[in-house]
Amino acid sequence: MTKSIYGTSPIKRKRRTKAEMEQLKGGLFAILQDDHPQTVRGVFYQATVRSLIDKTEADYKAVQRFLTDMRRSGILPFDYIADSTCWMRKPETYSDVEVVLFDA
Repeated sequence: MTKSIYGTSPIKRKRRTKAEMEQLKGGLFAILQDDHPQTVRGVFYQATVRSLIDKTEADYKAVQRFLTDMRRSGILPFDYIADSTCWMRKPETYSDVEVVLFDA
């Protein structure tokens, strides 16, 4: 019989109960209802100040996940989250030379 190289992890991770998740979602909604639009990072910092979550990378990812789920399910209006990823910085382009000369 061979020994397993990898054993079980001694780290016990705490999982949120359904009630805790609903309470967190309610808190995130209240943050955005009071002041919107906000970025995900802004909501995360507001949630840490209000002691809804800890200031950890895992809780930041949880906030991202909850806000995404809330938007997709229709609980949270899409315009409550500031999404600046659509803004593009690029040079002005033209379809052909005549358009450039007309625009000049």
